[in-house]
Amino acid sequence: MGRLTFANGHQLEGFFRHGVLTGFARIYDEKKRLTDFGLYENGKACYIWWKLIEFGGAVIGHVNDEGQLTGPEIVYLYPDFKTGFMGHFEDGVLVEAQAVQLEAVVEDYKLLIPLFSDPAGPYFRRDVADFVSMTKEPLLADPYETEWVEVRPSTVPFANEGLFARKSVEPGQILSFYNGIRRELRRSWDKPDWVKSAYRIFDPTRDEIKDKGSLDIPTDYIDFKNYSASLSHKTNHSFLASAEFEIFHHPRFGLVPCLISSAPIQAGEEIFVHYGYTLEHCPDWFTDAWATDNYPVPESFKVPRQEG
Repeated sequence: MGRLTFANGHQLEGFFRHGVLTGFARIYDEKKRLTDFGLYENGKACYIWWKLIEFGGAVIGHVNDEGQLTGPEIVYLYPDFKTGFMGHFEDGVLVEAQAVQLEAVVEDYKLLIPLFSDPAGPYFRRDVADFVSMTKEPLLADPYETEWVEVRPSTVPFANEGLFARKSVEPGQILSFYNGIRRELRRSWDKPDWVKSAYRIFDPTRDEIKDKGSLDIPTDYIDFKNYSASLSHKTNHSFLASAEFEIFHHPRFGLVPCLISSAPIQAGEEIFVHYGYTLEHCPDWFTDAWATDNYPVPESFKVPRQEG
């Protein structure tokens, strides 16, 4: 076993034969986080490699002669290590693929090899939003979201639709994604803008200080009948939230916010997130809800009633 350290601080640990990489190897970034692992033969990456995506899942498959995850049978595996896409990728980036399910894992050359179901269903393509277009396939549902959440009439009065858990989850479970059209940061926040800005959220692709912008749901896509490609925007507010927003590198949408459970959520329970407003900078309904204690309480926050 030997180690190579690169100028950018990344490190490669692997087996060497006569000074040449041969056998299992793994790569770490400058923060000592595992990013890639697979096999070398005579100094060249070969066979199956895993690429672990920061803020995302993993890309897995046979590398080409340049050591890239490029080809027609590459897999993106979501963080549940069950749901994925198999199809054409270029250097680990989705081009065109269909949904698959992990069926088994075998060991070969001390490397874990996942086995998947046959690809089936519609084709998914890289579809990153810009300032003009949000998506080319607004009704193409994400297979991971379909496993974990669904949209139903909300339990919150006058809220219309809400997001519900399909299965019980513990804290830390990725639930859904927040795709949106890109907007420039609004410089004024007078009250009429709260209606227009109701679905705005941070854009993780923009610089937090110099280039703040946001993602937004166009008016035509607010209704679930018109847009169901991602579902986090259907989550309603509570001051006692059962989920929170983080960042996810999605194979189809790119870098977007995602919804992660922050408390236990029961199957069939509505999911709530804190919208992040302050009492000095918020719409009227937000201050009214706070002043009157009129907001939903997730099941995990409710105190069991004492008998007798």
